[in-house]
Amino acid sequence: MVFRPATHRLPPSRGRTSFELRGDGTYVERSPGPADAPEESSGSWSLDGNLLVLGAEGASAGRAWEVKAVDGDRLVVKR
Repeated sequence: MVFRPATHRLPPSRGRTSFELRGDGTYVERSPGPADAPEESSGSWSLDGNLLVLGAEGASAGRAWEVKAVDGDRLVVKR
């Protein structure tokens, strides 16, 4: 998966997953939900070597993505 900054122009889509990694170790994720209405979740994040570990709050399970590449305007991860 490739993530770009919110300012990056992308072609039209019915919905995309996005997230914001904050400096305090928390994140906010937005994903398409029922009827394409966005749903928001949050939790904590950390780096463990080349793994981006997302620990979700509530009933959502956490997950880890392997970081494949990072540069000024993109983050490439593998599930």
